[in-house]
Amino acid sequence: MSGVVSLYELTDEQIVEVYQRSVEEDVVIEFIEMVEQELNRRGLLSA
Repeated sequence: MSGVVSLYELTDEQIVEVYQRSVEEDVVIEFIEMVEQELNRRGLLSA
């Protein structure tokens, strides 16, 4: 799995972009929730 990047390795900007794209493209909810948790951990998700 060398092509897989951990969410922890992404910059704040990249993870926000991943989140926005995931929501737009309606990817699996588990993935969106995982990204949301990482955004929350970084204090980037404004409720």
